[in-house]
Amino acid sequence: MRDRSRAPALAPALVAALLVGLLAPAARANAPLGHTDIAVDGGVNPIIDPSGTRTEPLLSATIEYTMTVDSAGRVGGTGEISHPILPNPLPCELEGRLRGRGSDVELRWSCSFKERTGDTKVRGKASERIRIDVEADTYDRDAQLDIRVDRERLRERGSEERRPLSELFGGSVDGGWTVALDVSTAGRELTATATQRTSTNRAFAFAGKGSFSERKDQSRIDFKAVEKGVTLKLDKLVTGPFGLEAGEIRYRALGQSGKAVDWLAFGENPVAAQLNGFFRAAYGGGQAIDPAALPVDPAILLDPGGPTAADPIGGIDGIPAELEVTVGFTAPDPVTAVAIRFGPTGTTWSVPLAAPAGSGSAMLPLPLPPEACNGLSIGCHQVDRFSYAITAAGTISPAGVSAATLVCGSCEDGTCQALLPASCSAP
Repeated sequence: MRDRSRAPALAPALVAALLVGLLAPAARANAPLGHTDIAVDGGVNPIIDPSGTRTEPLLSATIEYTMTVDSAGRVGGTGEISHPILPNPLPCELEGRLRGRGSDVELRWSCSFKERTGDTKVRGKASERIRIDVEADTYDRDAQLDIRVDRERLRERGSEERRPLSELFGGSVDGGWTVALDVSTAGRELTATATQRTSTNRAFAFAGKGSFSERKDQSRIDFKAVEKGVTLKLDKLVTGPFGLEAGEIRYRALGQSGKAVDWLAFGENPVAAQLNGFFRAAYGGGQAIDPAALPVDPAILLDPGGPTAADPIGGIDGIPAELEVTVGFTAPDPVTAVAIRFGPTGTTWSVPLAAPAGSGSAMLPLPLPPEACNGLSIGCHQVDRFSYAITAAGTISPAGVSAATLVCGSCEDGTCQALLPASCSAP
């Protein structure tokens, strides 16, 4: 089961829905109530992960290896080297270092081997130094090969310059990364969690504290990581009407560090943020998904249910404190999970079904305590609920949309009169 803190994948569209302002001093209701996904430009501030299994030539030899990189950038792994001078392919041990600053990244690694069979003694080392310039989209490579078989010795050196980055690591170089940020507040103090995720799905979890400066109209958050070798700090954060607009992200991960200012923020409507947070907490056995990453099957038919409302505070007759979430489906393959997201952006949370079926209905009631209205204005708040069905074949339904209303007022409030049934009445 994946930890909830590891999700969210970014929504594919550049949609920045209204996110609560970071402690805007004129209105305490604009405290940061939830979740923001930040996408960092990998062409300026990359975090490259060369981990993986590959077979490639190294000068006149061929090496098959599995490379690992720990959170601090230390390289390890195992491989097997082949060469006509060798009596047979020999295993070797990888070691090295990955370092980077800004758009310049350097990988040094070597694979040492030795073997003695009868009177034949073999030893040697293959090594590479790869310098990556992400902004120029090129790399340089220096390689060395040193093999000794008894008294016979082979030494080779070679280099390549300004090769297209698309040729490196099987064309899988993508330095883009994301930060999934969740912030809460008490007065001017900020408490936050964050998950930094690379394009290869390496994830690093953080917990942090920060503050808002009324004089500068900016926020800062310092994080501590679970793993050693990674750091994260958000500074000079500026919030506008559509959420986070600017700031600095200082980071270190996989031996690479920098200060990122080229990023995009995908925020949530504050009401959607509240509902998404409570939904993830209620169904902790689920996981975050990116609906855009799954193939859509229009043959999957979805009934997202009608408009629903919940009154966490209580006091309005006929409006329960529990938000009804019901999704009906019919699909050519068994449906194994139902996914829910409140609002057009944010975390889409997938909940596995106890009994997969080709047709049926999933009922996922969402209990809402009075705290669900914390930081929200008095009145009724309506957001769209997006529902999806996911099948055993790995396909996903088109989104089904229905309205959900969070009631933080009474029938006398104008927003409630417009959104709630005419039959509702104040106590």
